[in-house]
Amino acid sequence: MDSAIEIKDLRKKYKGFALNGVSFFLPRGYIMGLVGPNGAGKTTIIKLIMNLIRKDGGEINVFGKDHLKHEAEIKSRIGFVYEIPYFYDDVSLRDIKSAVALFYRKWDEKLFSALCE
Repeated sequence: MDSAIEIKDLRKKYKGFALNGVSFFLPRGYIMGLVGPNGAGKTTIIKLIMNLIRKDGGEINVFGKDHLKHEAEIKSRIGFVYEIPYFYDDVSLRDIKSAVALFYRKWDEKLFSALCE
């Protein structure tokens, strides 16, 4: 079965915290949640998948591709929202689109405009 995400022996160490040997497989078409107490490593795993922080070891494949070698292609297919979203009173939705749309090769301007209506 094809994978959406495949992680093998993922490792990341901080002072006072370590992910050691995390492995899991998420088949395409399925939904998974990362559940656990604060400090369990959920955000660290997501940041590692998105290459926002560097792993100390292990493998991360997204859509069957190495998350480092194919970073731009992978990120163009993922919608990502930070833990704390920031909204600015003086920035319009169209201004945000101008900044964000550049990252998505398949940006659908017609759909975006329809949703804005």
